[in-house]
Amino acid sequence: MNTIPQTQRAPLPTHDEKAKNLLKQKHPEDKLDSFATDPHPHISRLGKLALRRGDVNDLFALGDLCAMQSVVQRDQDVRLLIYYVGKTLIAYQRAHERAEHNVDRKISIQAIEQYVTWVLQTALAHPSSRNLAVALWASTEENNQPNLSPAQRRLIKAVLDHYQRQVLNPVHPAKDDRRDSSDSSQTKDEISDTWALSESAMTIAPADTYPVYQTQHSIPAQAGSKTDVDNLPSSSSDSDFGSGKSASSDSNLEQSIYPPESVGEFTVGDRLDGRYEVAEVLWGGMGVVYLCYDHDQREPVAIKTFQNRYLNDQRAIDRFEHEAVIWIRMEKHRHIVQARRVHPIASRPHLILEHVSGPEGMGVDLRSWISSKRLTTAQSIEFALHIALGMQHATKNVNGLVHRDLKPANILVTHENIAKVTDFGLVRSIESDEIDPKAPQTDRHIHPSDRL
Repeated sequence: MNTIPQTQRAPLPTHDEKAKNLLKQKHPEDKLDSFATDPHPHISRLGKLALRRGDVNDLFALGDLCAMQSVVQRDQDVRLLIYYVGKTLIAYQRAHERAEHNVDRKISIQAIEQYVTWVLQTALAHPSSRNLAVALWASTEENNQPNLSPAQRRLIKAVLDHYQRQVLNPVHPAKDDRRDSSDSSQTKDEISDTWALSESAMTIAPADTYPVYQTQHSIPAQAGSKTDVDNLPSSSSDSDFGSGKSASSDSNLEQSIYPPESVGEFTVGDRLDGRYEVAEVLWGGMGVVYLCYDHDQREPVAIKTFQNRYLNDQRAIDRFEHEAVIWIRMEKHRHIVQARRVHPIASRPHLILEHVSGPEGMGVDLRSWISSKRLTTAQSIEFALHIALGMQHATKNVNGLVHRDLKPANILVTHENIAKVTDFGLVRSIESDEIDPKAPQTDRHIHPSDRL
C-alpha cells in the first residue's frame, strides 16, 4: 500500500479578517501563478495568500494539498496526474527557496525526495505507460542530484526497465493505455477526475480551515500483483539531505550513518513528543542532537540528549543534567546559544535549545569561516568581542564558571554574523557541587516573547 507523504505543516490562518483583507487587495500574479489559478478552491485561495504573505508554511501546505490531488482512482484504474505532481514539486521547491533556516531547507528536500519516491512506487504498482512516464518526469530533477539514495536509484531503474519493455519495445499493447495513443496531454476530463475520488480515498480540508493532516492518503496495490518495489523501503530518509551543519551541539558533532548503538533513537521524519519533527540527526561523543521543527511554536529548535548506550551510566546522566542546569541558569543572551528548558521524552531528559542557522552555503560553526578563509581582521575582532560578551554574561550568572572547551567548533555563527558560545558540557564552577539536577529550574519554560 502506497501512502502519500505529507509535511503536515499548517499554513497561517486562512479565514481570519487579516486573510480576508489581504485577498481583497489585487496582486499582479493572481492571474498568472499556477496555484492562484488552480481549479481547486482551497489551493487557489491558499495560493493567493501565499503570494501576499511570503510565509514558508503556506508553501509547505500547498505542496501537501497538491500531493493529495495528484492521483485519481476508479475501480482498479489508478492514474497519476502530472498536473498536480508537478505542482507538488514546485510548492516544495519554493518552500526550499523561501526557507530562512536549515531545518526548513532540509524538510523541503526530504519532502521532495519522499514524494518522488512515492510517485515511483505508485507507477510500479500501477504500471500504465502514462504513470511510468509521469514517474520518470518527476524523478528527473532528483536524478540530476548526486545524493540519490540507493533505494531511489533502484526504483528509477525499475521504472526505466518497465517503460522500456512496455512502451519502447512492447510485445503486446498495454491493456490500460487506451487513451495514451490519441492524446499525450492532460485533458479536462482527466483534471475533473480529481474531484471524483471518494471520501475514503482522500482527505479534503473543510471550507473554513486548513488543518494539519493527521491521516495520509493510501492507494491499494492491484490485487495479487507483485511489483519491483517489493522489499524496498518506502522512503528515502537514509539519504544525505545536505552537507551544511546547523545545530546547537556538542563539539565535533557530525552528520553520519546512525551507529549500531542508536537502536531506539529518533531518526529523520520522527516526531518527538508529538510536536518536534526531526530534520537532521547529529552525533557526538556521548550526545545526540536532533534538529527539529516545532509544529506548536512554528519555529526550528535543536534538542540535545545522550545516546542509548549511556542509559545505564549514572555518571554520564549526571553530567548531562549538570550541563542542562548550568546552561539554563545563564539566561537569555545575544551571544550564548539559549537553553530553554529540559523536557522528558522517551524516559530520558532532552534539553531544548535555540536553533542556530549559519550563512547560506556554509557550516554553522566558526570552523567553516576559518577553513574557507572568510575571516578578516575586522571580523575576527568582532567575533572575539561577541565571545567575550557571552562569557562575561555567563560568569556573572554562574559564579566562578569556566567553560573548559572554548574552541571554533563551539562558537556558532548566525546568518547575521552573530557569534554565539555553545556546548557547556565540560563547564566547571564554584557552585557545581551545590547544583541539584532535579531542581525546578530544569523544567523552566521560556515565554514565546522572550525567544531570540
